[in-house]
Amino acid sequence: LEFRRVLFRSLKSEHKNECIEGSKNIPLNMLRRALPKLEADVSYIIYCDTGARSAAAAFLLNEHGLDAQILQGGLRSQSQSAA
Repeated sequence: LEFRRVLFRSLKSEHKNECIEGSKNIPLNMLRRALPKLEADVSYIIYCDTGARSAAAAFLLNEHGLDAQILQGGLRSQSQSAA
């Protein structure tokens, strides 16, 4: 695999308020439409605020032959561990 791309599963307002720099926002309800545009030769890290939507998104990507992993616990767990 070439490199990792970070995808954020959220509403546009959530992505605007808190995101990982360089991530691409594709809300979960739009993911199926975006599948043809995703590159097959990269690995994806999926995240959201808690990890719940990320798990669903990663499952969908994996089912379509893409390599996708989640940021365990989402952004909330990351911000708590940094505090």
